[in-house]
Amino acid sequence: MSFLPLFIRHLELYIQLEKKHGHSAQEWRDYKISTAQEALDIIRRLVDENYNNQYLELVEAKWGEFPYKKTTYANGNTGFEHMTPDG
Repeated sequence: MSFLPLFIRHLELYIQLEKKHGHSAQEWRDYKISTAQEALDIIRRLVDENYNNQYLELVEAKWGEFPYKKTTYANGNTGFEHMTPDG
């Protein structure tokens, strides 16, 4: 989810540049812009509606919080491995 705002900005800039300086034929330029705009709308909706957290809340409400195993590596980094219900 932290990468999505960066991708949103990239698509906004791409659309602006394609509209202003696009070298393709008009029908191809319009197609590229409409495709990028559609992707931009979908990603904005995912971010604005907090889709990821809503999904997790529904799953945790039904099944409870999934257990995980925390691992600390020699360099100080930590990792989390979600455990299946079977262990």
